[in-house]
Amino acid sequence: MAYFKNLILLDDEDIDNTMHMYWANRFNLAENIITFTNPEKAINYIQENGFGTTRDLMIVDIHLPLMSGLEFLETIFTSFGPLGEQASIYVLTSSLSQRDLQRADKLPLDGYLIKPLMEKDIRKIIGTTGSGS
Repeated sequence: MAYFKNLILLDDEDIDNTMHMYWANRFNLAENIITFTNPEKAINYIQENGFGTTRDLMIVDIHLPLMSGLEFLETIFTSFGPLGEQASIYVLTSSLSQRDLQRADKLPLDGYLIKPLMEKDIRKIIGTTGSGS
């Protein structure tokens, strides 16, 4: 049984989304994996389908074109409020900029992951969720 019902991966690089899907599938992280390279399309998906009413996970790259991952999350929280008690949200970054971390600390996130997503990161996420649903 999967740990999460839905996993949203938001990264502007298809190759990164593919690698992250590999790890998610290897560990049966989610029943449904939805990938986006465009934050606006992810916002539309969340608006139409909701997020966090079932045990859901979102992993968002901080550095995106058009709208940063942090701007995306701020938009989500401003537009939709809390995403549900069962939502887990992680930001993914290639560097731990103090400015980004300070801004991210103001958001209700479950943690930070260093890009690329690897086995240890999946184990960290699983470790915070318990033993699957």
